[in-house]
Amino acid sequence: MKTFNLLFLILFLLTSCEKEPIYKYHIKGTVLDEITQQPIANMELNFDAIGPVGFFGTRKVAGSATSDAQGNFECKLKVFEGATQVDPRVFTFTNDNYETFNSPLTIPINELKNYRNTPYKIYLLPTATLLIHFKNVNPFSANDYFYISAVDPLDSDFSPHRSLLKNCGAPEVSQGGVFAGELIGENICGTYKYKTAANNITKIKWVVKKNNVMKEESFDIYCPQGKVTEYTINF
Repeated sequence: MKTFNLLFLILFLLTSCEKEPIYKYHIKGTVLDEITQQPIANMELNFDAIGPVGFFGTRKVAGSATSDAQGNFECKLKVFEGATQVDPRVFTFTNDNYETFNSPLTIPINELKNYRNTPYKIYLLPTATLLIHFKNVNPFSANDYFYISAVDPLDSDFSPHRSLLKNCGAPEVSQGGVFAGELIGENICGTYKYKTAANNITKIKWVVKKNNVMKEESFDIYCPQGKVTEYTINF
């Protein structure tokens, strides 16, 4: 019992001595379109404090903000003792019009004071939605094969994000537990949704194999921001 009480006392002293995070930094900035340099409104941001505290290091939300109509934001940061940097995160996964790309987002703690009066600029890449519909309209056998091998914006290094929006036929083939996007069977049809670079030409490449004959085809399509671009592949 004495041992338990001693351990409890040590734990209490350790936790009571731990310093609570305090609001000691203030940051203001602007969210901008990387291409047009125009402000972007209503973008949600989190600022994570990061540091080598604890066995695995520590990452905690230090503050949050939302850009106003002029793209501006301000935030007080509650940073824990020992933090070495702050990582701004922009929530673009629910926004089909923008994506974080090539922005120097990590800010060393000793540089935060620079952004109290000087705006910190966050640039977002304008993106577009591309829907690719596909269907095996002339099935040959259960070994028919279809695969979209590439969807690449021609004038951007951005790698489009893909999701299987609709699958009305053969399931995707899994390789090592990861869906590779390959489809095999007579009843192949569905829709892929891509988030690609906007106001840009995107090259689509796909492979079809029937009766042991493999054929690769491609098509270039312009994807404007703010509109859903659709393309249909019948094979």
